[in-house]
Amino acid sequence: MSDIVAVLPTTELLIVDAKAAGDPFDASWPALRALVEYVKRQQHRQQGYNLVDSAVLVSSRFKQPPPTLQELSNSFLAETRIPLVFLTAETLAKMVERIQSSVDIRAAINWKRLFAGGALNIDSFVREMGEASKERIRVSEY
Repeated sequence: MSDIVAVLPTTELLIVDAKAAGDPFDASWPALRALVEYVKRQQHRQQGYNLVDSAVLVSSRFKQPPPTLQELSNSFLAETRIPLVFLTAETLAKMVERIQSSVDIRAAINWKRLFAGGALNIDSFVREMGEASKERIRVSEY
């Protein structure tokens, strides 16, 4: 069972699973099997309604380095047809903090690109927010 199913502004769903661990979370394939099964169940239940876009694993830290996390995401993609994103709790908190101060561009962010798999870091999010803000046309400015 995941911890939350989050809805993006574009109506796609993120399956979020948070892991509380004092030590870095070992995201080895056996530890991901339950999430694979839950994602498949949600894909079936959401069929014809909302698209399950990505799975997100949140922990304080991960045992594996970013290249290994990308390989695990690729395996997850092969198994479920959606990528797996690894997100530290610190990065998630920073993302929430930044988006709260720029709610108007939330829908302009390319969430699909951000949640494309592997380790998501705050620099990628800040870069995407900047691009969205720069390219967004605000009618009230004209």
